[in-house]
Amino acid sequence: MKPLVSIIIPTYNRAHLISETLNSIRAQSYTNWECIIIDDGSNDNTKEVLNSYLIKDTRFSYYKRLKTFKKGPSGCRNYGFSLSKGAYVNWFDSDDIMKPNKLEKDVELLKDESYDFTISQTQYFESDSNKVLNVWNRALYSDDPLNDFIMQKIGWSVNAPLWRKKTLIENNFHFDERLFNGDDYYYHIQALTLKLMPVIVQDILSMARVHPNRIEEFGYKAYSKSIIVYELLKYQKKYKLSKECIDSQKKMSWYLLKNMYKHKKINHGLSFSIQLYKIDSKEFSLKKVVSVFFVGLFYYITGKGYSYFNKV
Repeated sequence: MKPLVSIIIPTYNRAHLISETLNSIRAQSYTNWECIIIDDGSNDNTKEVLNSYLIKDTRFSYYKRLKTFKKGPSGCRNYGFSLSKGAYVNWFDSDDIMKPNKLEKDVELLKDESYDFTISQTQYFESDSNKVLNVWNRALYSDDPLNDFIMQKIGWSVNAPLWRKKTLIENNFHFDERLFNGDDYYYHIQALTLKLMPVIVQDILSMARVHPNRIEEFGYKAYSKSIIVYELLKYQKKYKLSKECIDSQKKMSWYLLKNMYKHKKINHGLSFSIQLYKIDSKEFSLKKVVSVFFVGLFYYITGKGYSYFNKV
């Protein structure tokens, strides 16, 4: 019998889009799959839309996120993983599309047990017009994957890989539930730090929808990204990050810190400043971080001085 694939989908208020996603899964040439949908507290008619799939096809299942898992896609994915029964796992988003041959091609590639996961190409498309746009990243892999992935010289979407579940269990590998966005980016970084081995296929096997309500389009993302940057700078020696990569993360840190204050997240900004100072008191000197803090505090109180963020 062909091995079971567990497709795990977090969803929140995607009733108007999720049918296309589920139809693309139902159209897979590889048929031995289960699709576990985890609802993060939708207040639209998601449950009603899903009912027709649950009744007609028992391979679909629907759960509401348990409170023991934090709100957000990471908590939903981790909950879905705890319910999964497959030998392989494919994380997927509730607004994207799976090409008909994706699972079949991925499972065939993972017959070679020296590989832990697959990487394939993802292409963007516009939600309203279905116009095809650029691919996720022209380069999927390199000779220096960790540094290049962090700097986005290479990259792939959360939808792209098929993971060997045994590998994930052995490495106690889960999504970081502190992250509301950027969770997939950090998940893939962790996979590279663990030196998990991918098999690469250049084919476009998934499509990522571009629309106004994508999580990546949320206005305030600095807090989640600051957690990732802090972890990378803290463990730069352990991960053997290149100077170019470290410098890029320091530059990103200043951008995120200023962005926190621009969005009047004083507590987050202050906490992040202290973390950065402890890591590198030369780059993030007391004078610099205090200057940014007082500009942020002045802007928080008066609503004035926005332009000064570019001067500190």
